[in-house]
Amino acid sequence: MRSLNFKNKGLYLLLLPCLFFAKHSNAESLKKTSNSHIHQLYNDIHLENKLSFDAFKKGYLAYEATSQKKKEYLTIVDYSMPSTEKRFFVIDMKTHRLIYRTLVAQGKNTGQLEATHFSNQQGTKESSLGTFITANPYHGMVGFGLRIIGLTKGKNTNAYDRDIVVHGADYVSQSFINDHGYLGHSWGCLALPLNSYKNIINTIKDGSVIYSYS
Repeated sequence: MRSLNFKNKGLYLLLLPCLFFAKHSNAESLKKTSNSHIHQLYNDIHLENKLSFDAFKKGYLAYEATSQKKKEYLTIVDYSMPSTEKRFFVIDMKTHRLIYRTLVAQGKNTGQLEATHFSNQQGTKESSLGTFITANPYHGMVGFGLRIIGLTKGKNTNAYDRDIVVHGADYVSQSFINDHGYLGHSWGCLALPLNSYKNIINTIKDGSVIYSYS
């Protein structure tokens, strides 16, 4: 092996902390995304019999991959569950706690009870899948709402232009389910119960991750 001259040795010593940090950082990243680590998180948050491991794993990996996030909250919408189930989960990733679990509507043309059709296109009145980042709250036609920006190419990148938002609706309730056998439908928005949507919006607004799964 060729020995280092003084100049190269000095450069090597200068770069050594950087090389160590890069190696350590990569190891930490691999640990965070390992199956065993994700399983441990899933158990710590007590999600068994509430949210499938596959839905949590994909949501968590999306959360870790989203560099734009500014808040340590992960919202998972599990469209593999029927609309009569509480399938909107807000997780505090700092304290590893499930802080909200509630009903959420799907798009009118996504399906009556089961969610089977999804779209990224204008005018479809269908829900979208993939990773979103929350933007700012606003007051509009639906009242108090939260804009979201789609980050998954081909699946939800038109969400902002489609006016896909988080808002409250009177058709998102147990009484509606009791009367009809399914939850009311939005035009693609994440419509939540009137008694909780404002608190949820104020928690997840301004830079948290939402992951829609099916």
